Amino acid sequence: GRVGGEEFVVICLDADAQGVMLLAERLRAAIENQTIPVAGSDHRLHCTITIGVSHPFASAHVLEDAMREADAALYRGKAAGRNRIEPAPA
Repeated sequence: GRVGGEEFVVICLDADAQGVMLLAERLRAAIENQTIPVAGSDHRLHCTITIGVSHPFASAHVLEDAMREADAALYRGKAAGRNRIEPAPA
């Protein structure tokens, strides 16, 4: 769901770290490969995304911590060049 102006959240229940990273890469690649036609022009827009990934969590009471981790990872990814997946540090 949308949580900010340009920010969305995906919560993966019962997914391991590898599965989450694979899903994140599928989302990143799908958006990168889309083009958007510009009305009245032959030009097409290309979009990219940066995805921050939190550590796994098992209960709703730690959701806020996971959101902060993912947000911090997102901004590290943007600072590192964008169009990437940035996991929370180990």
